[in-house]
Amino acid sequence: MTCTAALRTSHQLTPELLDFLEQAYVALADYVDDDVHRVMAEYRESLAALGDVRATSDKIQTPAWKRVSEMSRLTGTIARSIADESAALRDEFRSRANLTV
Repeated sequence: MTCTAALRTSHQLTPELLDFLEQAYVALADYVDDDVHRVMAEYRESLAALGDVRATSDKIQTPAWKRVSEMSRLTGTIARSIADESAALRDEFRSRANLTV
């Protein structure tokens, strides 16, 4: 926010730069602790492994299917939490940046 205020004061804050700074601020929601990162990475790897198996009947017999089915609720909760945090950061940025350029 200090950067936004300084750029506004010096008349260098363009709509494009404001949009970039907002996106960078909102991207902070993507940073999660190591445990959450590992869970999401394992889930993505399992989904990718399922993509390599053609028949549905074969997919449900794989360890990847078991991991995906066990982790789906947790990863959905994590994804919703990240989306909620992104929305909160966007609202915070907009209210603190006073969006008039």
